[in-house]
Amino acid sequence: MPMDGLVLNTLCCELNTKLAQAKIDRISQPDATTLVFDLRQQRVNLRLVISAHPRFARLHLSERKRLNPPVPPTFCQYLRRLLEGTRIESVSQSGYERLVSIHLQGRDELGNPAYYCLNAELMGRNSNIILVNADGRILDAMKHSGYNQIQQREILPGADYSPPKRQDKIFPELWQAPRDISVLPDGDLDLSTWLNQSLEGISLPSILALLDICRLPHSLKAKYLRLEDWLLLQASLYDLLQSRVPGRLYLYTSGKQAEVAAFPLPGSQEGVWMDASIVIDTLYANREEAEALQQQRHRLKSVLRAAEEKGKRKRFALEEDLSNAQGSDHLRIWGELLKMAPEPHRRLSGIELVNYYSEDLSPLLIPLDQRLTVAENAQSYFKRYSKFRIGERYISDQLTSLNNELSYLAGVMVAVEQAQDLTDLKEIAVEMVEQGYLPPEAPSRHKGKPKTNETPHPPLSFTIEGIEVLVGRNNRQNEELTWRLARSDDLWLHTREIPGSHLLIRASDPANSVLEKAARLAAWFSQARESGLVPVDITLRRHLKKPRGTRPGFVIYSNQRTVYINPASPGEVTDLLQQ
Repeated sequence: MPMDGLVLNTLCCELNTKLAQAKIDRISQPDATTLVFDLRQQRVNLRLVISAHPRFARLHLSERKRLNPPVPPTFCQYLRRLLEGTRIESVSQSGYERLVSIHLQGRDELGNPAYYCLNAELMGRNSNIILVNADGRILDAMKHSGYNQIQQREILPGADYSPPKRQDKIFPELWQAPRDISVLPDGDLDLSTWLNQSLEGISLPSILALLDICRLPHSLKAKYLRLEDWLLLQASLYDLLQSRVPGRLYLYTSGKQAEVAAFPLPGSQEGVWMDASIVIDTLYANREEAEALQQQRHRLKSVLRAAEEKGKRKRFALEEDLSNAQGSDHLRIWGELLKMAPEPHRRLSGIELVNYYSEDLSPLLIPLDQRLTVAENAQSYFKRYSKFRIGERYISDQLTSLNNELSYLAGVMVAVEQAQDLTDLKEIAVEMVEQGYLPPEAPSRHKGKPKTNETPHPPLSFTIEGIEVLVGRNNRQNEELTWRLARSDDLWLHTREIPGSHLLIRASDPANSVLEKAARLAAWFSQARESGLVPVDITLRRHLKKPRGTRPGFVIYSNQRTVYINPASPGEVTDLLQQ
């Protein structure tokens, strides 16, 4: 659910109380759309976050620390020069619009009193943060734009500030049920759409919940509503507004994700009242992390797909060259026959000789280079044949190496798709930098040279009937698990000829039930998790070898036995992790 005007109003009530006379100690801009203000009020440190993100625009107090770039952006530097040391006088909202103004008082460079207003326009993709002086002129903005037909205003330093055009809507607490239904404007609209376009500050999910309270269909045309139903809607809306708690929001679960509203929404799962900033900070932290996870996953998968496509094109060319090389035996036969042939009286483009290498001794027409003698043509064919034979061995070696690389890329792709958090993806990115698929991170003046040889994070740990089972989530963890953590008599599991995780059982002879559950886990943490029976190889750690120069995660093994088993279900994996 987007942050509607009522939710924002609740946040403003909280901020106006907690930030009165708070002093701005430090301003930072961790990314292109977010400002963080470190505040101090009566010996209490506070942190205010304002975001103009297209999807997650908001403002709230936060306790989370954010990493800042080595060099602050220009807008941040400008705000530091003007606003650090100023005090917050008040926080106000324009009606129930998603426009919040933070009024500031400080002193200019000459020591005279100075007043500023920081306007946070939290309006989706048009979100912006604009600093205005006491005369209403724009000093600077996070996003500059000239006059356009959509916003119908100019957002540039020096221009007069004009707020976004207000929508022609009614405050929900002032709304009156229409008495004369016959003159109802826009009566052909669905009731939910009509209310959404008429009431300011209430999101569509809240309106749908209101209709559910009144047991009215969402798609009912507004003009067909009876007067008593309109009155019921008005009374129910007033009851919802009366249930609001100043400075607190209602957090509840809607489907698979948490949502927030200014009041309890009947029909939704039971929720809890919490301080507005705590709710918003937690809610949007999870959403931002989910989006960052999705973006990083998409980035890594794009690089892997490009490398895979390049490898497949190269393999196709090599296979074609290998086919040509393997079909070069006729060159040797031509050379042998020409070696025994007499020299003709004149240079020919071809010569017909008896093929002593065929069973029926049939004649064979051999093309000749007219610039060369027959003997020289024979030597030319021998050289070409020798070149093809040497090339065949080289091409075969290249094909083997290329197939190993494609298998490696498939394994990394599985790890990327199954990564659960940014930590996992960061480790995979480090591995891809080490293997040359990603450029190294540019060193900053503060961090120095980036480290790529850090110890990987611990592998996943399960307990099955009292026995520890370890699972690597990527190749770096697989290397750590197999070659550093494993004992020689531990059991090692891996899907047969299918990319997946290394799995280790801390026992040499576990019960069959333990072995079965571990094999199901190995199938789950592989490319075949959606398949039926999956082959899983089981052997002792002592039977593993890693050839010199091979990529991370590659092993060869012997003395294995193979079981065919169904992958574990998500519920089984969750239950084992919680044990």
